Amino acid sequence: MNPGHTELRKRTSSDGRRSGEIDAFIPARLAEQRVASGDPIAEAAAERALRSLRGEHVLQPLASSLLRSEGIASSRIEGEVASTRRVFEADYAADAVSDHPAQRIVNSIRVMRDVIATNADGVSPDTFDRWHERLFEGDAVAFQPGIVKDRQNWIGARSDTPVGAEFVAAPPDVVAEAVADLAVFVNRVDVSPVTQAAVAHAHFETIHPYPDGNGRIGRALAYRSWAFRGLVGPVTPPISRVLLESRNLYIDGLTAYRAGDVDAWLRYFFDVVESAVSYTHSLGARLEDLIVAWQGRLEGAHEDALVRRLAADLPLHPITSATDVARRYDVTERGALLALDDLAGRGIVTHRPMRKARRGRPAKVYEATELFALLDLSPRDLA
Repeated sequence: MNPGHTELRKRTSSDGRRSGEIDAFIPARLAEQRVASGDPIAEAAAERALRSLRGEHVLQPLASSLLRSEGIASSRIEGEVASTRRVFEADYAADAVSDHPAQRIVNSIRVMRDVIATNADGVSPDTFDRWHERLFEGDAVAFQPGIVKDRQNWIGARSDTPVGAEFVAAPPDVVAEAVADLAVFVNRVDVSPVTQAAVAHAHFETIHPYPDGNGRIGRALAYRSWAFRGLVGPVTPPISRVLLESRNLYIDGLTAYRAGDVDAWLRYFFDVVESAVSYTHSLGARLEDLIVAWQGRLEGAHEDALVRRLAADLPLHPITSATDVARRYDVTERGALLALDDLAGRGIVTHRPMRKARRGRPAKVYEATELFALLDLSPRDLA
């Protein structure tokens, strides 16, 4: 396939003092191109790996945490950093927490939820705009979220001119057509979903349609291809955890794609998918071990006791309060508090105030800190 070509254009710096020529990338139309991997065996292996997650019931309780993990790692690739605990707290109780860095990452997680939840629908340029708006919700930025760029953007070189840049993205005058074409490509059903996801992500990054946030939206777009085609269900492997650990190879792969070596990019992406799935299975195995350990600490508790139900449901609700528990299990708040304190006394949860809590609010909750520690383990840690 042909991803596009560069076009020589004249460019002057914003202060008018520096001018020169730039090689801007002009994306090719994908909608009607034949798109296929040169390595169908690796392609099929990656697809089998993704399908293997659909029948893993032990992973179901981790589904929401895996989605959060993808949002956290995707944001870290772009330099947005907050601990797993802070992000989970900001997602759990945004009104009680004042943590702007964590909230920015929560926005990435909400984009991922949108991507997976509307999996029966095709995409359009409006879909990308909606995700972009959600990504920057509540964020004071120097551009209008949900609106494609009206100025040239680039990677590397000086901030005031793309002359000498490592990569000059698609010029603003070709973006609308390129994004509409990409949406048509993502809605196709005659391309392998793993290859489609890889190409969609690399092509979106190459167009770079927005002033900021392109990487996070582009990585989310890969999941839409899988969800739309029924390849993944609630359990989604966090590919950004692997991309984060191999950032240089990731950049090399995108560079290869832009240079026309699409198969080099696909080979890398297929490896990433298999590694992310392997990481997800390993997390599931560690979660089983953790649940067994928790059950071992419940010696003496009645089989039907609320404390056992709470421990079993911790992967679904790693942060909770007595009010939450009372509502969820239809018990009194005092009964919920006694059960949570029992869990805390057995070292299964920790009773603590949320970090970055707003003034004047108690914001004290029960947290499964061992689960947070598990989610902090990288693919390398679990290998």
